[in-house]
Amino acid sequence: MRATLVVIASLAICALASAAPVWTSPGWYQTADTIVGPFVWSGPFADESSCRATLPGNDEDAEFTCEYLTEKPSWDA
Repeated sequence: MRATLVVIASLAICALASAAPVWTSPGWYQTADTIVGPFVWSGPFADESSCRATLPGNDEDAEFTCEYLTEKPSWDA
């Protein structure tokens, strides 16, 4: 049952992530690493500190980090 809930939550996260591209220009972005792969979560931010200020907390379904992205990552669908 728990595995089913994790899969459903992951699919919901992916659906939200694929709804509209987040990467628009070089800058600081929040990224999420999930069981279905990484994606850009939000941004761009003016600097690393403003990115970290609103960074979601890690949970069992995703690990969030701030990264400076110069171009749209190939792993971000």
